Amino acid sequence: MYMSKKLFNKLDAFLDNEPEPNELIDFVSELVLSNDPTHKTIATRYSNIKKYLRENYIGINEDTLKKLKPDDKIIQSIIESDAEKKNNKKNIHFNKKNVEDILELKNSSNVYDKGIYLQFISGRRINEIFDEDIKLTMLKNAPHKVKFSSLSKKTNDKPYVIQLVPDITAREFREEVYKLRKIVNGVSLNDWNKRINKRIKDKIGKDFTSHNLRGMYGVFLFNNHNDEDQNINGFISKVLNHDSSDASLHYSNYIYKE
Repeated sequence: MYMSKKLFNKLDAFLDNEPEPNELIDFVSELVLSNDPTHKTIATRYSNIKKYLRENYIGINEDTLKKLKPDDKIIQSIIESDAEKKNNKKNIHFNKKNVEDILELKNSSNVYDKGIYLQFISGRRINEIFDEDIKLTMLKNAPHKVKFSSLSKKTNDKPYVIQLVPDITAREFREEVYKLRKIVNGVSLNDWNKRINKRIKDKIGKDFTSHNLRGMYGVFLFNNHNDEDQNINGFISKVLNHDSSDASLHYSNYIYKE
């Protein structure tokens, strides 16, 4: 059960003290995170609490209710998970022309084009490019590798080395990511994702989404830059920074043709 009667009782007891709006927001945040819930459960709890407050506490204003929502990263994780489940129901075909269309965006002055390019070239999730808290550093004697200070869906904060598609140097990549973050400062991650997806459909193909760029990156690298001739599960697990080779099976439905 996403929202038990016990949790609603705790909410009622808290509201008996007539808390300030910021106190209510903090309390609800603690409530929805109780008992180590999944991201889907967190989102559902927020939704149920807002519905409950609207129906039972008419004195709470709408501005406060709007602030009762999951972190953008949680929402994005749910979107990506749902997209992945949907995409895994069918094969995702892409070809050399699709890749060339993406690579041509490198010098575009359009910020969404640049976002698409940077995602594909690095295989990073959309929030990892977007998140200003994730720092990037370069490596000596590795012109096409960049170190990310952290990645989403990782339980620790150790740095991760990312292999770039060799169309851009690590220095150029870092500069472009930081430049993009400054331009989109103030835009929510959800709005950014929607705009990127719309641009992808216009520029690359109507069947692709921003999440597909990650799988396309891994499979493209495997077909064109797998110098050690590693098997596909091991290779994709490595370049996508998965904890196990089983995770790469999520991308077994990506099919690349020259």
